Amino acid sequence: MYHISLAFLLCIGACGCRVAVSQNYGNLAERLYDYNVGRASFDANDPLLQRRIIFISSDFNRAMASTVCAQLAYLDEQSKTEPITLCINSDGGDGTAFLVIRNMIHSVSAPVDTVNMGLCCSIAVDLFLSATGKRYCVKDSAFIIHEPRGEPTDLVKGYIALQENLLRSKCDLPKDWLPIKSRQFVITDEDSKKYKICDEIIEKIEFTH
Repeated sequence: MYHISLAFLLCIGACGCRVAVSQNYGNLAERLYDYNVGRASFDANDPLLQRRIIFISSDFNRAMASTVCAQLAYLDEQSKTEPITLCINSDGGDGTAFLVIRNMIHSVSAPVDTVNMGLCCSIAVDLFLSATGKRYCVKDSAFIIHEPRGEPTDLVKGYIALQENLLRSKCDLPKDWLPIKSRQFVITDEDSKKYKICDEIIEKIEFTH
């Protein structure tokens, strides 16, 4: 299991910031916000951000993770009770980037809903399942699940264990699917509801702000 201290250091390292790391990470969101992480990487006046929507539409990487973390911290500063909507359409990518964003989601006070806007593949599925609020799937979207791959081997083993824990605790997959090993599963929107990957299938996102 990965500790939040590792994700914190990786996120800060990606932004080139120097901080004095303490033993208390109870309010990670405010710490990152105070150190101006990613302030220049997004526009606070963006129409989506004003509606408390963050959109992930690229492969997971450290720069993208820094921006998403900064957006989460910013929105949490605006309101610690109003939900944040994290829209995802991604092929996956770097497992470390996933960890950083997941740890930030679990650090902010505001509930974070996730929405599969088209495709959640690989590590993007793990982020989708990491919602602290509701999990939504837009009609005709899909999920692709496979085991994490890459190097170093010991790190990938940790990602595999984390993925399996998420799938077992959050979903109701057929028993013979886990462990996944070398297989790959393509899951439609209807099956995602059947397997409890998502809580609800929606036609569109409702803009309420």
